[in-house]
Amino acid sequence: MRPRLTHLYPFLLALPRILNIVVDNPGEWSAGDLAAVLAAVLAACAVVYGVTVFLVRGRRLDQLPPLVTFAAVLWFYGYSATFNQIGPLLGPAPHLVLVAAGMLVTAGAIRWLSRRPGASERLGAFLTIVGAVIVVWQIVGTLRTIVRSRADLGQSQVIRRLSRPIGPAPTSTGSRPDIYLIVLDEYANSGELRERFGYDNTAFEDSLGRLGFVIPRSVRSNYAHTLLSIPSLLNASHLTDLTGELGAAATDPTVPNHLAEYNRSMRFLNARGYSIRFFPSLWWGATRRSELADVEYQPWRGFSLTRALSRSELRRTVRRLTALSLLPGHSAADAEYVRQTFAGLAGVPSVEAPTFTFAHVLSPHAPYVLDGDCQATELTRRRGAAQAGAYLDQLRCVNRLVLNLVTTLLTRSKEPPVILLQGDHGTSTLRYFSAPSAELIPPDAARERLGAFGAYYLPGAGATLPDTVTVVNVMGHVLRGYFGAELPSEPNDSYLSLEQSPYDLHRVTRLH
Repeated sequence: MRPRLTHLYPFLLALPRILNIVVDNPGEWSAGDLAAVLAAVLAACAVVYGVTVFLVRGRRLDQLPPLVTFAAVLWFYGYSATFNQIGPLLGPAPHLVLVAAGMLVTAGAIRWLSRRPGASERLGAFLTIVGAVIVVWQIVGTLRTIVRSRADLGQSQVIRRLSRPIGPAPTSTGSRPDIYLIVLDEYANSGELRERFGYDNTAFEDSLGRLGFVIPRSVRSNYAHTLLSIPSLLNASHLTDLTGELGAAATDPTVPNHLAEYNRSMRFLNARGYSIRFFPSLWWGATRRSELADVEYQPWRGFSLTRALSRSELRRTVRRLTALSLLPGHSAADAEYVRQTFAGLAGVPSVEAPTFTFAHVLSPHAPYVLDGDCQATELTRRRGAAQAGAYLDQLRCVNRLVLNLVTTLLTRSKEPPVILLQGDHGTSTLRYFSAPSAELIPPDAARERLGAFGAYYLPGAGATLPDTVTVVNVMGHVLRGYFGAELPSEPNDSYLSLEQSPYDLHRVTRLH
């Protein structure tokens, strides 16, 4: 092995942790995002390596640059986990103690190895080989998941079925109201808020009622997970066929993510002259982008490192598992994204063409970054009553933002718009996900998870809403009521599954 090749080990060993996340979570990342994360990590290694080369030039310390770079890699990936394990034992200044002790150990190890060039060279050769084998193995695994995901897309009968146009043929006659579909993630209905949190949401719902919103007696999600709830909403169709198509043990979200992005509600309305306005979620993969949208709103302007680390599930996972978790400002960035999304939605009525606006707001879902007055709060770990209180604070903020928004939309719109406020599922304080299997989830835990919020402003059609509304039928009701869509109503059946097997669906037969 050429000597300089033995300097590659810190670069190679900086990649496996990220690639492991990718392999373990197929379909939950994009190639562009992965490339950006890997490039950033390698660039950081190159900076450390280059600075060390500059500082030791002419001193015959050839092994020092890779050793220092490798130490930086170990600190990057190891500090947060180490602190979580022993930080509580280190007294009132745990970071100071851990950093000081860690620097002493690191400096001692580097000094010892740099004085033994033969040992350093052999260690470098060994680590380079190990790193290369691991990286190649993980790249092969990543490519395998990509091939499998693309095969799932190409073979999906569900995609073929939902790709067929909905009749009747578009016409230039008839009403074309602006339509707003705003998904409020993990917003529970009033019954579950009262039962699980002791919280009375009547004031908010009464305010919506005075504005003309209809809140059915019973609103329920058809699926326990956003993964299936949102594509079923946007396609006005159940997705139970995915169990047989993908397999009950599958976890890859590629097919439902595709159904969410290329959904038939947007295609139906676009064919009828609607401009599609898309307000992406901050990090949920299926709603981070839309090829069908005419305008994709970006709540953030300019660049900041904190924002860049928050823009996808992959980046947030890397941030959480590394020393990047120590950077301040994450909660403020998330809070700003939510507030700016609502501010952007308020500007849609100024668009001349009829619009279909979709927004997926990742609140009141965790992380809890907003207090009841919509100010950013410190992101801390909460359990029990503290977690419930944080959820309710964020819900109060969402209520305030929603009321301000819908009042603005109703005031500024030239014609009364259709406004759909929809929770994708309820909360999980009863830990439905801890059940041994989906069929063993207790009825009260199932009722909590499926108990989603829903409120609908339907000028001229609201009175026809049934007493029981499930998420899968919301868009179908609108498309039939306003456009005569040849779209049958779906059964109100609900299905449970666990997070580790989202397609292993079991129909709910009892909620009480």
